[in-house]
Order: sequence, then structure tokens, then C-alpha cells
Amino acid sequence: MASKFTITAELSLQTKNLNQVVRNLQSQFNNANLNIKIKDLAQAQSHIQKISSSSRQASKDVGVLGNSMEQAFKRFTVITAVTGTLIAFTRAIKNSISEAITFEREVVKSHKPPDKPYLNSKDSHAK
Repeated sequence: MASKFTITAELSLQTKNLNQVVRNLQSQFNNANLNIKIKDLAQAQSHIQKISSSSRQASKDVGVLGNSMEQAFKRFTVITAVTGTLIAFTRAIKNSISEAITFEREVVKSHKPPDKPYLNSKDSHAK
């Protein structure tokens, strides 16, 4: 005597044409009564769409980050160049002031009369 039995199977399918797969399964089982339930297909599709949109947004964000980094590097380069120029200018002013002071001291030394004994007016008349 033939007895009825139930086979429960879960298939993990990755296909775009699910109806074709169902027809193929039914034909392979010789038109047996197959109760095929498709679980969470809509949910899976919505998850895939969310992942797709998230990846597009992430790609845009990476592009924006790249542009921001490029602008930051350009600004850093300009600031570094200006800072270097200002430091060199400040150093040049400091050195020129130091050289001017040294020059002034040398000029004062050259105009100073040589060391002679100091003559009093009385001493100069006495001779």
C-alpha cells in the first residue's frame, strides 16, 4: 500500500526568473502536487535595492571626500609656502637690523679721535 509522505525542503535560489525555476521543478517531479512557497522575495528585493542605493551613496561620499582632501592639500601647500616666505622675510629683517647696528658701531669707531692725552687749557698755555 502506498502511503503519503511529506517532504519539506528549503532551497536557496539566486535567480532572476523564479517562475521558470518553479515550472522546471514541477516538470521534474512529474506533475506531483508541489506546494512551493516563496518566502520573503519582496523583502529580499527591497534589501538589494537598499544595498544598491547605499553603495551609490557611499561612492558619492568617497568622491566628495577625495575632492575635500584635494582642496585641503592645496590649501596646506599655499599656507606652507606663505608661512615659509614670511619666516624668510622676518629672518631677513632681523639680520639686516643686526648688520645695521654693527655697521653703525663701526662708523662710530672710525670717527672717534685716537687716544691722546687730554690737554687742559692751563697745560696748553704753559708750554
